Amino acid sequence: MPLEIRQIRADEIEAFLRAMSGPFAFDLPDEEPELEKMLDRFSSTFEVDRTRCAFDGAQMVGTLGAFTLGLTVPGGSVTCAGTTMVTVLASHRRQGVLRQLMDAHFAEARDRGDPIAGLWASDAAIYGRFGFGMAAVGAKYEIDRRHLAFHRLAPTGSPTRFVDASEAAEILPQVYDAIRPTRPGMLARNEAWWKHRNLNDRPDRRDGATAFRFAVSTGQDGRPNGYAQFRVKEGWENGHGAHEVRIVEIMGTEASAFRGLLEVVLSHDLAIKITAWDRPLDDPVFDLFASGRRAVPEVSDALWICLLDVAGALTARQYDSPGAAVLGVHDPKTGEATSWLLETDGVESSCSRTERTPEIELDLEDLGSAYLGRARFGELVRAGRASAEPETARRLDRMFTWDPQPWCPEVF
Repeated sequence: MPLEIRQIRADEIEAFLRAMSGPFAFDLPDEEPELEKMLDRFSSTFEVDRTRCAFDGAQMVGTLGAFTLGLTVPGGSVTCAGTTMVTVLASHRRQGVLRQLMDAHFAEARDRGDPIAGLWASDAAIYGRFGFGMAAVGAKYEIDRRHLAFHRLAPTGSPTRFVDASEAAEILPQVYDAIRPTRPGMLARNEAWWKHRNLNDRPDRRDGATAFRFAVSTGQDGRPNGYAQFRVKEGWENGHGAHEVRIVEIMGTEASAFRGLLEVVLSHDLAIKITAWDRPLDDPVFDLFASGRRAVPEVSDALWICLLDVAGALTARQYDSPGAAVLGVHDPKTGEATSWLLETDGVESSCSRTERTPEIELDLEDLGSAYLGRARFGELVRAGRASAEPETARRLDRMFTWDPQPWCPEVF
């Protein structure tokens, strides 16, 4: 019997979570009150109408959801289908379930007018064949607090103070919203997103560390210009403090904010280690310390992007320099090859189908990787993943490169 692919009903949310629980290795609470809390929390940001799930008879065997996201792109923003919660039961793997789910998801996103879909890949080898490219990376680092000094050219730190959770809920969104339009890859956060995701301090997510601690920095105008959200994990070695400060998020509108916040984070006398995960490669922390090797980044893939509407996506962003090029784009999902004429003066752009011979030929996956400014066309050509003359690649790199580098500070 063929599978049924459809949106779930509101009364099927628990079944959705149970179908997800196998592939993602978690259990739902046994006690009814705890289960109700979990369902309420999950439903607070879950969009039932954006689900597309696979049913084998009455059994849900594949899940896929989507968040309606506002994604910052170079010089602007677009709506993005935040592809998420994608699973297939082990009993139904290798039967085309994922492809059917993605077909239905892409159709739904295009019907809504989303020019882009984005995701965090649980398995980085899966999504390129559907046209998703690695558009942003994140850096994990560990700092030994005992051997650290600020660089002689680092600015004086902004004044900082600790705030409680209620004050943090007012201040953090203000600072975040001031930064988000400047950084490709960042996502808009509404009130529910802050409450139920970013500031939701569940004890089962603390891994033995404290509740959230919040520090806020203040600029010369008296307004908040940065914040640090972190936990402290207790530790002892030979009777001496060996705590770990775990940075959850640190944001600043200027370098002095980062300096002030880092001073607070580094001033925990019983701590010997500072850790952070999913930081941008151009994080100011690497230039504020006297020895950059004290914070050596371990880089991993982060946000993946698929251009559902090539023309719509390419005209939604600005470019670092004027230029024009004919792009030959191969869609690995459909096998279709199309040519697109992109022309821009840097701010205003046009993009349309053309019969002209492509100046560069590349996969939709690699166009997604380059869209926010991460991947370089020259590198793709040298790696044999794209085909173009060196000057064409250099011209496209001048157009697509953007500062700051793309970064997505949260998993969805």
